[in-house]
Amino acid sequence: MSNVALICDNDEIRALYEKALKFYGNDVLYTSKNGPDALIKHRECKAKPELVAIDDRFSDTSGVETLRLILGEFPGTRINFITEDDTMAKKLEQYKSVVVVLKPIEPFMNQNSKPFDKVLYDTWIGKH
Repeated sequence: MSNVALICDNDEIRALYEKALKFYGNDVLYTSKNGPDALIKHRECKAKPELVAIDDRFSDTSGVETLRLILGEFPGTRINFITEDDTMAKKLEQYKSVVVVLKPIEPFMNQNSKPFDKVLYDTWIGKH
């Protein structure tokens, strides 16, 4: 389906997201626990991901800071910002390539809902 990157500091959640994305046919180009590491991996990635999923909170930096780092060097990168904060959509509206995805992400709550990768892509496509 698509090439994606995943940035989340929680090992268990990151593994769950990665497993779901791969299960539905996506190539996960890189995963990362924090913003600085993600930026290094993004620079080194020959084929840039079509979508970067970023969790909102890290132990050492914020998801917003990570988003700014990536967009600062790679403007226009499609980003899904995964958060529980329903005010983030307004706070991030200046970034036209960013879509806010609110937690909890439905497929993990309901077996009959859309797969995780479809939630990410449908959310992004629905904005544009």
